[in-house]
Amino acid sequence: MIEIRTYEGNGDDAAELIGRAWRAAYGGRFWCPVWDADYLRWQLLPGHPGERDFLVAAYDGRKLAGCFFALRATFRVRGTEVTGTMGSWFSIDPEIRAPRLGMEIIEELRRRHVEHEAAFMLAVVNGDPATVAHRFWTTYAKLFPTQIRLVRRIGYWIRILDSASVRRKCLHRSERLCAGIHGIIPFLRPPRGPARSVREYRDSDLDRCAPIVSALSTNTDLSVTFRRDRLATQLSWDGFPRTLVHDGNGGPFGLINYHRIELLGGDVVSAALVELLGCEGGSMRVRRCLLRSAMARMAVEDTDIAFALRIPAFPARVMIPSGFWPVPQSEHLVIVFPRPDLELPPAARPFMLFR
Repeated sequence: MIEIRTYEGNGDDAAELIGRAWRAAYGGRFWCPVWDADYLRWQLLPGHPGERDFLVAAYDGRKLAGCFFALRATFRVRGTEVTGTMGSWFSIDPEIRAPRLGMEIIEELRRRHVEHEAAFMLAVVNGDPATVAHRFWTTYAKLFPTQIRLVRRIGYWIRILDSASVRRKCLHRSERLCAGIHGIIPFLRPPRGPARSVREYRDSDLDRCAPIVSALSTNTDLSVTFRRDRLATQLSWDGFPRTLVHDGNGGPFGLINYHRIELLGGDVVSAALVELLGCEGGSMRVRRCLLRSAMARMAVEDTDIAFALRIPAFPARVMIPSGFWPVPQSEHLVIVFPRPDLELPPAARPFMLFR
């Protein structure tokens, strides 16, 4: 008998289940992230109070059979601060034959949002109509129109760092062509090393980083905000995220934060997702310096590509001169389980993280 309850593991079994489920659904046909156990521990199990409140799991005896995870987050919506979640990792064991299991897991997660008075869950859904996720959530929206809003499309900035590796692992001919072009243009080769004014982040930098990260949500209609403990985890946790700071040559202080992640295409691509990039005064020059320095480090780490969300926090004046190119808006930004009395924004200028 399958029982739905709070997730009890340390991330290993969840990573194994999610990996099998997503490979079965997307492998060799569509791009998808490969979430490893270290990533899940960093995001979902870093030791903060109440961290398992929105970790819903289905167990067949002692075996994990399905999951849908969300982490508590604070958002600013049209200038008002609310508590909600960021959700992802919805997976059902491909070997399980339980047609209603997915809906039961979703209903339990919805119930927990009501119980804990969470305003909504922010998530990203694959925008390709042929994918399992797109078909499932568009059907869910028709059946339960008050429970999900497809807010807008969202895209990425992409920078190829190892063109030969990416060409071998792409899904489509157009992608292989782009990778080949990157390989022959000198401007698009990875930087050789970080700038002298850039160094590794230290825990003592947190107080200087906090107002910079807070400023990234200026002039946005939907933005994630960071409590001090959550920002500390985002910037440094057990060696998983990477953070560099600009702190020299008389220039303004700034930071760039990214983490490693694998993407499954024709084969597994090693990637780096840039999540935070900012500096005092908003200098474009310093942000470009930080971005190039991070890319130099990524190249040493044998990273195939770097990418970031196409949101105002990553302006074209920073990204294009650094060799990034825009990918069409391929994903749906969705709001799930919205509180009935909350007026939701169009998210025309969001500040968010990819989960």
